[in-house]
Amino acid sequence: MVNEVIGVDLMPMSSPRSTRQARYAVVILKDENIISKFLNVSRRKLIKLLWTYKPKILALDNVFELGSSRGLLRFLKLLPPQVKIVQVTGSPSKGFISLPNIARRFGLFKGGKLSSLMAAEISARLASMGVGCELMYLSGETKIFVTRERRPGEGGMSEDRYERKVKTAIYNVAKEIESILTSNNIDFDVFYNKNRFGLNNCLFIVYSPLNTFRGLIKSVKSSDVKVSIKRVYSRKFIFKPLSDEVEYVEKPGNYLIVGVDPGIVAGVAVLDLYGKLLFIKSRRHWSRSELLSTILDLGNPILIASDVHPPPAFVSKLASILNVHVFYPPRNLTVSEKKNILNKYMEEFNLHLSLNSHERDALAAAVKAFMNFRNKFVQAEAHARERAAHISTLELRALIVKGYNIRDAINRLLSLETEVKSCEEASKISESPKYDSEIVKKLREKLKVAQERVKKLLLQRDNLLEKISFLEGEIEKLRKNMLMLQDEAKFKLRRDREISSLESRVRDLQLLVSSLEGELSNLNLKMKDWRNFFIKFLRGDLLVLKPVKNLSSDDVNNAVKKYKISRGDSIYINDLSIADYEAIKRLSKLGVKCIVSSINPPPHILDLFDEFMIPLISGDMININFWDDFPYVDRDRFESLVASVLEKLKQKKELEEERRLRMLFEEYKKS
Repeated sequence: MVNEVIGVDLMPMSSPRSTRQARYAVVILKDENIISKFLNVSRRKLIKLLWTYKPKILALDNVFELGSSRGLLRFLKLLPPQVKIVQVTGSPSKGFISLPNIARRFGLFKGGKLSSLMAAEISARLASMGVGCELMYLSGETKIFVTRERRPGEGGMSEDRYERKVKTAIYNVAKEIESILTSNNIDFDVFYNKNRFGLNNCLFIVYSPLNTFRGLIKSVKSSDVKVSIKRVYSRKFIFKPLSDEVEYVEKPGNYLIVGVDPGIVAGVAVLDLYGKLLFIKSRRHWSRSELLSTILDLGNPILIASDVHPPPAFVSKLASILNVHVFYPPRNLTVSEKKNILNKYMEEFNLHLSLNSHERDALAAAVKAFMNFRNKFVQAEAHARERAAHISTLELRALIVKGYNIRDAINRLLSLETEVKSCEEASKISESPKYDSEIVKKLREKLKVAQERVKKLLLQRDNLLEKISFLEGEIEKLRKNMLMLQDEAKFKLRRDREISSLESRVRDLQLLVSSLEGELSNLNLKMKDWRNFFIKFLRGDLLVLKPVKNLSSDDVNNAVKKYKISRGDSIYINDLSIADYEAIKRLSKLGVKCIVSSINPPPHILDLFDEFMIPLISGDMININFWDDFPYVDRDRFESLVASVLEKLKQKKELEEERRLRMLFEEYKKS
């Protein structure tokens, strides 16, 4: 039971399309008790009541009593955000039943003529019981495209690296947008065009006005990724049932099974309950609201089908809005299974279709769902014939799809048929009253009295019209004065805003100046340090080492080109965990003086340095400093250390050579 519900009905002789403002009867319920009643309520006062009570539901027997489509849209924009508008008599897709008949069904009306207050109260009570369809406005959506900005040119390894970089960048931007929308509780669908490196492109469809996330997400164009935002407008109403338990007697009966294959290119296929194909199409950037509009134009959807397990979020959201079940297979259908399903279907229904992959998947899902219920349809119709039940086979199939078993479905339709007849008989009885001559005489006397009263009221009306004319003149004078005061107030407001804007601009510029002064001070200190460093370098006190990332062939070759490494240069290796024989050999040929590293190498790499007679100076032997990522050492200390290490290498080499000759001599003597 909803706590507060407001029921509304249009007063007699009143119309929302009239030049005169429409008047309404209003009843306010709280926990099934009437707390207030109002007659002759204007549209403006009705809106004020809604903001005062802020009910969960505004209930009517016809939503267009609030205005035409355009007027209804204006009315919706004036309501508190939590208020649902409910039409208790049904909807175009679900069917309609008159207010007296549906009230009789729930025991809220026994017959006679409904007054406006009674109609408003019944509407409120029905809505609080979950009867009716909620009016929903499809106000359009915003589409956000995340794509690549340019394509790489021809090339080898560099082209592949660039391709990976771009697709990874698209993936990162898409995930950032998804995180922003999720954290701000904004309803959206997202479709990824995936690739083994990342994303080729991505589409977000946001079901919210653009101003709700303005400033959170912006159009961006960088060297790799482009984010573009497009607003799509729509003006369409749909009705969502509050409950699937209420059956509307006067139904259109055009029930649909809808197969959906969501994605950047979406496919949709629509079947009726006899398996006939009514619609099939695929389209790029098909949003949830556009798809809803297309489906509802075709009829009353009662089942949404998918070809994958579990169904995508897009399909589940679509079914939730329509308040219908989702059919999906126990596992994902393979391409061969889908082709087999469609071949049998097209052969049975004598169809010749040329389908793309999206249309194929959507139609396969719809056909799979239809075939799942087909045997049960046949069994249900056979049971109905056995019981000689004169019921609609279409309605019977619809109840089977909704989840009823065969016996309950037949019994429900039989009870509805009985209810229709009883409602019709009750209507006839209430519309055929018996007249009594004495009553007629009294009514005629009352009519005369009423006619005299009408004459007096007409005189009063004429006097009031004269007074209204005078007051309208006064109002016009006051309106002109008000306009003059408004113009003056607008000028002052505009002036104050400009002053405030300029003051804010001055504060921003002062902060910017302060920031720039800080940066200038840091740069001056850095320049002073550079000057001192440069003077020491010119005097020869410092020796700058040429940096190499590691001893792989690629990094050595790149460093040789970049820093022009040549004979007599000393180099700094950042990572000595790996070493390429050819790379060390090349450094030896270039005549590198020595290698410096803050990390001690593994023994096998140290052996390579010894083999090529390249001295290694480690971080524990000399103090290594860095200036803007460039290493340098004290020249005198370094030269002395290099000479010492080189001398040890030579001695080691001589000892090894002497040992080798001795071994050769010993082997010669033995032979």
